[in-house]
Amino acid sequence: MNLFGADTSLWLNWQCAFQELVGSQPFLSWLAIRFGMARASTPEQRLRRGRAAERLVRRRYERDLGFTVLGMNVRVGMDELDLIVCRGDVIRFVEVRSSIRRRPDDLAWTLIGRKVSHLRRAIQRWWLENREHHQKIATIDVAFVFWATDDRAQLEIWPMSLSICSTS
Repeated sequence: MNLFGADTSLWLNWQCAFQELVGSQPFLSWLAIRFGMARASTPEQRLRRGRAAERLVRRRYERDLGFTVLGMNVRVGMDELDLIVCRGDVIRFVEVRSSIRRRPDDLAWTLIGRKVSHLRRAIQRWWLENREHHQKIATIDVAFVFWATDDRAQLEIWPMSLSICSTS
């Protein structure tokens, strides 16, 4: 049984007509873009938005929270640390996540498995190379930036949300 009852030929005709209309794009994606629930983006737009999110988070840590920036987009081997900030005896490694479709609670699920392993590995390598900071307390913050439909950014910071040490 389908949407059109038992008449499968009508269902197949509708599917063919719909496929011509939307091409190879999945139905939900097309529907979301068509009715303004999501915006299509190119890799260049995502990169630009990601860099803008990182700058926004940097400004929040510098201006509003009084941190000194030690590094931004720091390459450590094959990995990258988005933002490293320091205030007093605390160093914070900040992972920045941004999206036009997913809110912070959903974005948090992107920080599992390999991403967290790469982040911890990068922090450990950076820590070994920067011995002058060994007397400081290190934490990992996660900053989520959600881009609203009018391109206004909503920033949410989860301080000390990840452990530096692996539990395994």
